[in-house]
Amino acid sequence: MEYEWMQNSNDKKAQKILENKKTSGKKTLGAFGQQLNQTEKHKSKESMRAEKSILNLEAQTIKTDEDTFYAKSILQNILESSIDYSIVATDLNGKIIVWNEGAYRNYGYHASEMVNKKNLLFLHIPEDIESGAVREFMQKALQEGKAEGVFERVRKDGSHFLASVTLSLRRDDSGNPVGFLLISKDVTEAKRVENQLIKTNEELEQFAYITSHDLKAPLRAIERLATWIEEDNADKIDEKSKEHLALLRQRTLRLSNLIDGILQYSRAGRVDLNVELVDTKTMLKEIIEGLNPEGQFEFIYPKHLPVFQTAKIPLIQVLSNLINNSIKHHHRKKGTIKIEVDSLGAFYLFTIRDDGPGIEPEFFDKIFIVFQTLKSRDELESTGVGLSIVKKIVESQGGKVMVQSQVGHGTAMSFTWPKQIRKQNSD
Repeated sequence: MEYEWMQNSNDKKAQKILENKKTSGKKTLGAFGQQLNQTEKHKSKESMRAEKSILNLEAQTIKTDEDTFYAKSILQNILESSIDYSIVATDLNGKIIVWNEGAYRNYGYHASEMVNKKNLLFLHIPEDIESGAVREFMQKALQEGKAEGVFERVRKDGSHFLASVTLSLRRDDSGNPVGFLLISKDVTEAKRVENQLIKTNEELEQFAYITSHDLKAPLRAIERLATWIEEDNADKIDEKSKEHLALLRQRTLRLSNLIDGILQYSRAGRVDLNVELVDTKTMLKEIIEGLNPEGQFEFIYPKHLPVFQTAKIPLIQVLSNLINNSIKHHHRKKGTIKIEVDSLGAFYLFTIRDDGPGIEPEFFDKIFIVFQTLKSRDELESTGVGLSIVKKIVESQGGKVMVQSQVGHGTAMSFTWPKQIRKQNSD
């Protein structure tokens, strides 16, 4: 009742107060609402950015997972398709944990017989284990990260074969050693062919040597006989007969040189490669002094030339033949020969450039064929072996011989020679 009275008696005032309170409430609610709206908008933006970041992260994760799956798929395909290569993975103790199809084909054991059941040593013959060869091989892989060698293996059926083996150290993401990866290939047939070629080459060289000796002996006898006939009958034979005897001696000398050329060609590229430190400039001086004793030809070469470890004798043979070729086939008694040496990746590029008569382009291939000459032997005495020997030696070292020439403007003979000599494997 009291409340009603107060309300009635002060209706306008109460109404005003109430309206003021309502208005104030509306104003307060409006400001708070604006703040709330702004906060909600801010939160919405933050939420959207967060969702976007999460989506990006998820996308990256998905992409990473896809890449990982793709990489694993590639590796799996390699393992399954490499049927000619045995691929075996082990832990650090040598326990086999991966055994591919190629390993089954080479050894005859299924993966179920090897994985988590056999050790890497199982693949080696007892003799290699007892001699310490296997221990040294694995120790090298552990220390250097990789080891290569050829080992005798035994298949499940007891048959033996030769395998070219590469053993690599496996590491985890932190670089810590976790095991080994062995990749090997059966090289029994390749080794058989290689050994057969070595044997055939030795037999050919022996045949060339015997033939050379047996053929040159009667040639020397013919040459001496022609000389004796001329000396004993100097006052009885005419000039024509003397010319014939001289021609006979010349022909026997030519045949003797051809026989020597056969022997040199058979040995070219098969000389023992004794690698030593070679000063190219000193070597060139010695070659030039031997081939140009009277100094009729002028030689130009750089002040600084390579000094490197290489097989000296084969390089001397190549340079001597090319320089001698420039002198011998020059159309004048005097000339200029320029020698250049450039670096070309893993090789040195040697160029012997003369100012001789030049060569027709159609003969570029012919000059490298054994016993082929551009001039008749009556016009210029030559065996036609020199450039063939050059080509054979250079190519045996992985190099290449090239010719550039223009008639009337000289010839440039170039060849590449490895900075690190490739030793021939005699195993």
